Amino acid sequence: MRAEIWLHFWLKGAYAGPGVTVDNNPERVAKNQKVIYWTSDDDEFSQKIDAAIRPVERFFLKKVR
Repeated sequence: MRAEIWLHFWLKGAYAGPGVTVDNNPERVAKNQKVIYWTSDDDEFSQKIDAAIRPVERFFLKKVR
């Protein structure tokens, strides 16, 4: 997972210094997006992430509206 998150930001150019070419091959980007953003109601890990994020979202929802 750590590697996939790093790859996600690399493909967005976050770690690219001056003169560095970022490999933004559309197929590789699509595959990376699927890994990083995939969620499912049937997936235990997705449920845990949602449960952890929900209180934070509720807290900030009151502040940003």
